[in-house]
Amino acid sequence: MRYYGGKGKLLSFIQGTISNVVPDSARILDLFSGTGVVGLQLRKSGHPVHANDILELSDCLNHTNLVFDRQSPTIKSGKASDLVNMLNSTKGFHDFVTESYSPIGSVGRMYFSAENAKKIDAIRTKIHHLFIAGELTKPEERMLVGLLLKGINRVSNTTGTYGAYLKNWDPRAEKPLVLDPKDLHLDGPLGYSTVGDALDFENLQFTNIEITYCDPPYNSRDYSSNYFLPEVIAMGWFDKELTPKGKTGTISLPTKKSKFSSSRTVIEAFSGLLQNTNTPFLLISYNDEGLISIPSLVEIMSQAGRVREFTQEHKRFRSINQDGTRIKTKEHLLLLERT
Repeated sequence: MRYYGGKGKLLSFIQGTISNVVPDSARILDLFSGTGVVGLQLRKSGHPVHANDILELSDCLNHTNLVFDRQSPTIKSGKASDLVNMLNSTKGFHDFVTESYSPIGSVGRMYFSAENAKKIDAIRTKIHHLFIAGELTKPEERMLVGLLLKGINRVSNTTGTYGAYLKNWDPRAEKPLVLDPKDLHLDGPLGYSTVGDALDFENLQFTNIEITYCDPPYNSRDYSSNYFLPEVIAMGWFDKELTPKGKTGTISLPTKKSKFSSSRTVIEAFSGLLQNTNTPFLLISYNDEGLISIPSLVEIMSQAGRVREFTQEHKRFRSINQDGTRIKTKEHLLLLERT
């Protein structure tokens, strides 16, 4: 999934660093899980992963990556396969997404083609009704919404974020929306997924974690605004008063703003993170374009133990409003071993 700060190209770097300090079967907490690609990679390498994020879209994606295996009743009974087939055959209709984010809505926004928007409306509504009727468990409901989000990612008419849509149709956006069963990952140890503020570590009740991996926001870009539309789809719009605003149809989700995304609160946030986490190892992924400098972050972490630093250069994420003058950036992995 296209995502600010996504770690798809750094998976070997991250996994290799973790493998050098904990056993292959060590339980890992992915505290800012985002799209879940790191957690999935760690599961594939044999780690039980507990993923967490403040966004519900991340929880849904994590349910497709970590929460089911081939022995899960939902999978073993064929229920998951039947549900995916049923949702793919659901007839689309004009509802919230079609009205607000397709060209046939009253504003004419172009996030999705008319047919795909109708399909999103129909599939998300069907999942909601099945859950309310008690025909889906909560993990099943989250997993199906996660599959929908992965399908949406393949047909959205954007460059990767939802702060704006393209003025012309990208060829990918003209393809039909399909839920793909291959997006449901079943191999490796079972994991868990939670939704919560990373600074509320105690109330999230993580147990038996040997290493905490943290990939917090680096800058003032707010994920809840840049990815408001998949977040709204994850949340559902059925019992909420949501008002799309302006040309882009942004919906404000103020409670989702991270303290790591503000220069006023980022130092306090990192201090709180170190205080609240108590795992033997803490691995923080940070960027040389971040709100806090790497030396300052190392200084904060050093108060809790020994810090080692690993770096790797990689290609920057580029969105529609960036000129491409800076092609590469440097990723820093800061490993704290508590003393």
